[in-house]
Amino acid sequence: MRDVLSQFEADMSNIVDETIFVTDMVEFFDNVEEVYGVREAAYEGNPEVCQTLLQVAALVQPELKIEIKCVAHI
Repeated sequence: MRDVLSQFEADMSNIVDETIFVTDMVEFFDNVEEVYGVREAAYEGNPEVCQTLLQVAALVQPELKIEIKCVAHI
């Protein structure tokens, strides 16, 4: 995400909306502290971002368990 944002002279602080797709909601919440720890590190703190969490049947790559889509205001 940082690489894409930097192409537009933006950074993680420009992200205003985030959609998290998971294949197993129970597993996600069993690991929520770890997931949000990685998220906070990526944002360099706890961002104030609108967030949606959805469970889906599958992701494009079967081995993936989580996918994140972000929208940035540039």
